[in-house]
Amino acid sequence: MLEIDNLHQYYGSSHILRGVNWSVPQGSLSTLMGRNGVGKTTLMQCLMGVQPAAQGRIVLDGQDITRLSPAERVRAGMAYVPQGREIFPRLSVHENLLMGAASRRAPKGIPDYIHSLFPVLRDMAQRMGGDLSGGQQQQLAIARALMSQPRLLILDEPTEGIQPNVIDQIGDALQWLQREQGLTIVLVEQYLDFVRRIADRYAVMRRGAIVAQGDREALAAADLTALVSV
Repeated sequence: MLEIDNLHQYYGSSHILRGVNWSVPQGSLSTLMGRNGVGKTTLMQCLMGVQPAAQGRIVLDGQDITRLSPAERVRAGMAYVPQGREIFPRLSVHENLLMGAASRRAPKGIPDYIHSLFPVLRDMAQRMGGDLSGGQQQQLAIARALMSQPRLLILDEPTEGIQPNVIDQIGDALQWLQREQGLTIVLVEQYLDFVRRIADRYAVMRRGAIVAQGDREALAAADLTALVSV
């Protein structure tokens, strides 16, 4: 589904991404891990075109998307849930969801499965986004991304600052989307227990490059801890 080949990115004179190579199989739930500051968010932004790649290629399902705009990548089937959620605080929950439908791929209404996954969004449809709790805002951000009917969903640290019961709901939702909707999911995450529960593939970044990757059995829990702990 996704191939990243020799990807480089810079912030001024700082070399952030250093020849990233990574393959994400169709239908997988793949997790990217690593310590703070190793380039995980920069990589996600490059995947979505928010940051242009300085060098290298990004291929989505056989199509080179390296130079496409974020809007063109959404139309190609990608969706992004950024770190910090970035919902619209002065729009209602319903209006936030409709903002996610601003592409040719989007449905005319809100699909039933979104409210089934996140019932609180139906119950609070007219509540302002800024009035929701952090966990509710995260569910709204994920649902907003799903409104574009993506084939590839990218999430940057969706459990950050979220209460445990909502983390469980998000994990269940992502597994359902992978299993029932056939979605390919890329997840940046630091919470090891969450990763072990839901992911079927892992990759670990260090100093701007992928240093380890494999399936669920390839990386023992102790190895993961050693690779991502501060």
